[in-house]
Amino acid sequence: MLQGEENPIGCTLLPVARPKSIELRKKNSTYYQENGYFSDGLLNFSVGTIGPKLLKDCKPIIQKATDIKLSEENCSGLFQYGPVCGDRYLRKELATFLEERYGDHVDRDDLICTAGATNGLITICNLLFTAGDYIFIGDVSYYSNIMYMKHLKYNMVTVPMDDNGMIIDKLEEKIRSIGSSLTKSDDSDKPYNAMVYIIPAFQNPTGRCLSEDRCRQLVQLARRHKLLVFADDVANLVYHGDEKYPPRRLFSYDCREDADFYGNVISNSSFSKVFCPGICKEILKMCTERHRIAFFPASRVALSGGYETQIRFSVSYYEEDILTNAIRKIADVVKNYNQN
Repeated sequence: MLQGEENPIGCTLLPVARPKSIELRKKNSTYYQENGYFSDGLLNFSVGTIGPKLLKDCKPIIQKATDIKLSEENCSGLFQYGPVCGDRYLRKELATFLEERYGDHVDRDDLICTAGATNGLITICNLLFTAGDYIFIGDVSYYSNIMYMKHLKYNMVTVPMDDNGMIIDKLEEKIRSIGSSLTKSDDSDKPYNAMVYIIPAFQNPTGRCLSEDRCRQLVQLARRHKLLVFADDVANLVYHGDEKYPPRRLFSYDCREDADFYGNVISNSSFSKVFCPGICKEILKMCTERHRIAFFPASRVALSGGYETQIRFSVSYYEEDILTNAIRKIADVVKNYNQN
């Protein structure tokens, strides 16, 4: 959002610097090149993507992955529509990889491969909510998703934040002020009354992390009021702090062993910030049969094409530890930069 533009929901949106020079369209040009973000050798911090220098290293990685898959005797399935929730072997390898990076258990059957973090949000919004539903969001948040949800004509309610992230007591006050109009009728085919959109780890643009106490508090609040908490976990994999693992995911606080478990948290993860954003590979993590069986497969996008189709050869990234090593390299570059 440009400084001086009308604020659509009363939420504080930080101004985004727009480049002055516009590069003419040319072969293999990118969005960022065409808009002058990486011109004149400048390091531009106003865009959330990998710089051109690191992206050059993607070519041999993609080449190796492609060669591995195309060398298989029966590779025709690579060019067919893929499974709705993603290839089972790929999800198994993804779970192993994510366990290594997160430091806690990841179940293959909780993973659903999508075509991008935004695609995951769009799918959930279209499946589970309609115009007029309530969406609660921090008073400072990622501008692009705010604008998308605004276009869907949701009732968007901002919640104050502090250094520990969204203030859950304030969220509950907002819910109580709305009252009975938040609750859907018993005959509704939608399982949630409203959605909380949150970036619990390294929040964009503040960098704040939701504290452990507030993570637990938010899950309990979501269960009481039948809220879906959409956790946008797009920065967890680029953690470069002193501890071995990033902050515990909000998703992991929604334990299925709990007596009042309902499945109130979705984790929307992304590789686009650490490896080759031009080939999007994202993961929705859902730990409830309600999501996996009843709702996500009902997505016409998933049924029509299968999310996995466009990059099924990416299984070989994990077979050969290709992606793991690429992510380690990029994380080390970022960490060394910050330390210097």
